[in-house]
Amino acid sequence: MDVGSRVVAWSDGNRFAVDALTAALTGMIVLPMTALLGSASRPMAFLLPGAMVAAMAWRRTRPAASAAVVHSAALAHILLGQPVLLPADLLVPWSFWSVLVHGPRWAGRVGLAGALAGSAMVGVQLASTPPAALAAGVGIALVFLTTWSAGQARLARREAVDALRDRARRLEVERDQQAHLAAAAERARIAREMHDI
Repeated sequence: MDVGSRVVAWSDGNRFAVDALTAALTGMIVLPMTALLGSASRPMAFLLPGAMVAAMAWRRTRPAASAAVVHSAALAHILLGQPVLLPADLLVPWSFWSVLVHGPRWAGRVGLAGALAGSAMVGVQLASTPPAALAAGVGIALVFLTTWSAGQARLARREAVDALRDRARRLEVERDQQAHLAAAAERARIAREMHDI
């Protein structure tokens, strides 16, 4: 097993620890930038992005709940009048990817619906500048549709790899069974010859 495979296996075996560390490091970058760009006078300017970052610690162990928190907090900050796009909003496509790849299929569909609704809300909030509103809404929707497509491709690849592994496992079991049967047949043949002698 090469080093890359060992790192991936270790990461998969310690998902929460890896994701919690990644969320903490991401928070150290994203939260100060979000606080600077957001309305710092409002408590929600810190609470909602903090909830988004914290939820990313569960992005692979509890992907549906993590995505629900991240998406809800992003929609809430739009409804509360925060600036339309904050650095913490970069967590939304990341959590969407996580729920597509690691979560149940229904959660991915709900996430896509929420992402498209959020895209429309951004367009509505920017309605005072119509070209910007259309461009922002369409651009954000395209980001999520691209993430959806990439997530579906990743799922298809993972299912194909899992099917190949299962087939290899079954072939190995079948080969072992054939070897046992061949050995038993050989023993029976030898026993018959000994009996005939």
